[in-house]
Amino acid sequence: MEFEKPVPIIDFTMNQLAILFIVLATVFHYKRGEEVKTLPAQLLLAFSARKNLRKLCELPKDPQATLTCMFGLRFLAMVWTLVGHSFIFIQAYIENVDDFKNDLVDNFYNQYITNFTLSVDAFLMLGGTVLSYSWFRKWLKNNNEPEPTWTSYGFWLRFYRHRLVRLWPAYLYTLTAVTLRISITHFHPMWPPTDPGVQCPIHWWENVFFLNSLFDNRCMPWTWYIGTEFIYYLLSPIFLLALRKSVKLGALVCFTAIAISAGFNTYSIIENNFPPTQFLWKQPAIFNPNFIQARIDLCDLCSLLFHHIELYIKPHFRIGPYIIGIMLGYYLAFFQRKAIKPERTPTFVATGWALSAAAGFWAIFGLYPSLQGWDWPVYHVIYGTIHRDVFAIALAWLVYACHTGIGGPINALLSLKPLLPLSNLCYSVYLFHMIPVVLTYLLTSFPMCLLADIAPMASMIFRYTTKMTIFAHCLVQLFISYLFAMLCVLVAEYPALNIERLLLHPPATKRVSTKRRLADNDKDRADVRFRDAATSGRGFFYCLNAYARLDCRIQLLAHPQFPAPGSRFPGYCSISNPRIFTRYAYRIPSPRLYPDAYLEESVINRYYLIPVPPLP
Repeated sequence: MEFEKPVPIIDFTMNQLAILFIVLATVFHYKRGEEVKTLPAQLLLAFSARKNLRKLCELPKDPQATLTCMFGLRFLAMVWTLVGHSFIFIQAYIENVDDFKNDLVDNFYNQYITNFTLSVDAFLMLGGTVLSYSWFRKWLKNNNEPEPTWTSYGFWLRFYRHRLVRLWPAYLYTLTAVTLRISITHFHPMWPPTDPGVQCPIHWWENVFFLNSLFDNRCMPWTWYIGTEFIYYLLSPIFLLALRKSVKLGALVCFTAIAISAGFNTYSIIENNFPPTQFLWKQPAIFNPNFIQARIDLCDLCSLLFHHIELYIKPHFRIGPYIIGIMLGYYLAFFQRKAIKPERTPTFVATGWALSAAAGFWAIFGLYPSLQGWDWPVYHVIYGTIHRDVFAIALAWLVYACHTGIGGPINALLSLKPLLPLSNLCYSVYLFHMIPVVLTYLLTSFPMCLLADIAPMASMIFRYTTKMTIFAHCLVQLFISYLFAMLCVLVAEYPALNIERLLLHPPATKRVSTKRRLADNDKDRADVRFRDAATSGRGFFYCLNAYARLDCRIQLLAHPQFPAPGSRFPGYCSISNPRIFTRYAYRIPSPRLYPDAYLEESVINRYYLIPVPPLP
């Protein structure tokens, strides 16, 4: 163990220096405030705990830019992931492990644990939705910046660079911590093929370049998801630009990709006689007996899980939920731009919720025939092919309903403000969560015993009788994971984003609010149309109307009722996609009637408008 002594010293010293630097930056922030002019001072502020903790808990300035229900969905997906991993790793530390496995597999309602891998598909769907929603919202605004095309190389380089800045710092910090720390801080020795302290010094480059899911995923194997989603991010312009060019073209590209991915799943399941998903507790005899047994790599005798390596982590098998998220984000962005939202009937809402609940229930609990080894080969193939996509569709309805105002108490619960920081920490929590999941068991003597302050029979060997004891472990693991994540966010994740914004995104020139006087011949935005002009005789009203995706048109309408001169509607109506329906309209007085009327353009490219009673 002599050779290992410098390792914990280096690791401890690095962390102490990082914490000291954060303390110094925070003290400097309190002393000098935000208004610092020199670049070194601004770089120091990037590490301020005060600045980054405030950022962690702050909503965006534009609430419409946020899908608030994702606060709760991300957090719940993270908890689901941790619980599933904890129930996997505890098997080695339970005396009556067969009773534990039988209870999990044979109880129908325990499938929320045995089928927990759907939590990754939740992350993929949410990731695709956020990417698409933010991207389309940007280009649906009145924006002087030219829209990107296939040949906008500078734009796409910045697009990818931001993703790297978002992922790399926290990822590298975690990779360093795991490599230096985990192999020397546990009570039991780890099996070398699964020991990060052994594998990461060899295979670290696969993780750094997000290639681990394309290889054997030996270093920090739970991070295959990050590499896979990064590959999807690299491919995302194909779907974004196709949807932007044409809805039909985009839908064709998206559905074709989903169908091809489903075909890969079908072929692999049939060809290898794989189960629909990973079975990590009991392996029914009807499936390939080698799907979870060791496959020996003669180069280094590394044991690999066949199903995990060949199917579960490979990008072309898992892209369906991500594309479903991209299509959802596209629709939500266009829905958000509508000044008058379409009405949804109670029948539509009830049907949507019923179908979504049924689809979600089947995706989670439909694994039971496969777990029991029932001889339903066609069902196993169908379930393995589509259950992840069906789950993503069910979750997509939930996001759609919550964001468009038909989520009710579910949206209120998922959008609670305390969930915002928990959601923002999820990336770092995911990176670190396996450390406390493993260590809380590795640091415990075997067989597992109850603690003296919890049970009077402290020396009693832990026998599985209820899941509540394991859930108590999960709660401790979650708490420790968030402590690790907080340190990672303050040391690496948020400072890197602050530095990127400082060095690579110079502050834009603030636009000054302007007032533009209207004229009778103000036709610069489109054709002018007349309606019932002869019946009024009192003047006209300018109404904003949209006949295309981006351009707005001014329409002259006559109406017997007039607003008071100078009045205006205090809300906002987007200039880029307002619409007129038969029941509602927005108007401003005609300059012929009110010569001093004007449009007031705000700094966010929106206009104050005056409401109109329903048109006859």
